[in-house]
Amino acid sequence: MSDSKFDEFSDAKGTYDDNDKSYAPHYTYAVGLKYRGDGGFYAGVNVTGYGKSYLDNANEYEMDAYELVNAKIGYEWEHVDFYIYGKNILDEEYYHENVSMVSFSDSREIGARLTYRF
Repeated sequence: MSDSKFDEFSDAKGTYDDNDKSYAPHYTYAVGLKYRGDGGFYAGVNVTGYGKSYLDNANEYEMDAYELVNAKIGYEWEHVDFYIYGKNILDEEYYHENVSMVSFSDSREIGARLTYRF
């Protein structure tokens, strides 16, 4: 849990005493599981969560809480790694905004990767 608040703060636009600081989520968490079997098989999943946060010092604009789920399953040899992965599997939509730009969430990504190690 995060309780990131201004004790006392003001600027030309107003006074923000006891307001939440902007871009400070109320909580964050990360949970992951990974399995490695004999012979090179592996699988894993992780979930990362972010609580509600405000986008301005006046706490007028907020970003809702969101969670991201990623997973990977593959096989690993001595020099080769092949896996199938998913990022943002649930296709969660979120955005970040600041003074100069707005960035939107990456959409769901499913793919495969082959890596060779020298």
